[in-house]
Amino acid sequence: MKRRYMEIGENYHLFFSTQLSIILDIPIDVISVISYQLSVISYQLSVISSSGCLRSIP
Repeated sequence: MKRRYMEIGENYHLFFSTQLSIILDIPIDVISVISYQLSVISYQLSVISSSGCLRSIP
């Protein structure tokens, strides 16, 4: 289940970064770094919310 979620995340991440770099005319490297950070944060948040307890993320 987690692996499937990660695959979907990877594909979406790739599509999202390409679209953004085309629209904003920013190098793909910059976009991918930023969107990767965002996806990591959202993944951590989903793990926390599914475990049912909010902890501060360092």
